[in-house]
Amino acid sequence: MGAEAEKQLSCGVLVINDSNRLLLMHAKINSHWDIPKGVKRPDETPLQAAIRETKEETGMVLTPSQLIDLGQFEYNFKKDLHLYLHFSSGVEIGDLFCNSYFEHEGELHSEASEYEFVPLGRAELLMCGSLRRLYERTLLAIIEDKIEETGW
Repeated sequence: MGAEAEKQLSCGVLVINDSNRLLLMHAKINSHWDIPKGVKRPDETPLQAAIRETKEETGMVLTPSQLIDLGQFEYNFKKDLHLYLHFSSGVEIGDLFCNSYFEHEGELHSEASEYEFVPLGRAELLMCGSLRRLYERTLLAIIEDKIEETGW
């Protein structure tokens, strides 16, 4: 079996607010910020996984009709990303919460302990290397095109 067949698929949502800022979240033990995303379970579609992960990591309850499918992207040697775009009106940082945890050095840590809406042109400065490369090379242009296309 080749490396391609062994890659995991992580699914997530790029949330854009009324001010055309991207939602990023931060876990205290990480140096970088991330988007709501996570590994697709075997019994899920990418869309179902993205909706579940967004709910677990932000508390936002999204429906399929609220999401624009951006497709699947190469992320790193272990993982690909399937991403969706959501234009969100009226979301406040104070309304977001995380119900998802991971273990690190024998302790449970929240996957998101802080949230921020970041200007589209600055978001990559907070991201990890793999997400930063994808964002700079591909995602930022796609987001800007969708904003123009939809009149958001």
